[in-house]
Amino acid sequence: MRLKSQVGNLENHSSPGQIRNLIGEETFSSFRKIACIRNAFSLMVSGHFFAAQAKGLDKKDVDNEKAFTAFVLEKFSEKNWQEDLPDLVDSSWKLIRQEHLESDVRHVASDLGLEIGRTLHLKSGLRPTGKMSCEYLYSMSTKDLVAARYRKWLDAFDYSFS
Repeated sequence: MRLKSQVGNLENHSSPGQIRNLIGEETFSSFRKIACIRNAFSLMVSGHFFAAQAKGLDKKDVDNEKAFTAFVLEKFSEKNWQEDLPDLVDSSWKLIRQEHLESDVRHVASDLGLEIGRTLHLKSGLRPTGKMSCEYLYSMSTKDLVAARYRKWLDAFDYSFS
């Protein structure tokens, strides 16, 4: 009962470190964990459009380098906004790459004895149509900021800007 009452205090997209701190190291270590990872540069673009939609902003008003730069600077000014996953990954983790979502999820499901009967689709109504690359929103300074903040993430999961 203790764990159930603690887990209720988690938010959507809580970081692994927040979860571990809330439920305790012993319980956290006993779980098999699955995480979907993605390129940090793409993650920031997704966060930008998600935040804009949550604020009720029109995509056309935020689909530019200036708006994206403001988002990155705002996010990076938040005191505890960090990614802790690279420090926590061990053999109890199974990582799914967003770039290979369909095949990775099917592989994990198979390992767990589950069957997925339908095709998985990664679809975002947030990113402007026809713009799959995130490069057009980045300036050299935002590229450097994201690379510095996510250095462990980029190195641990072998991601780069392009």
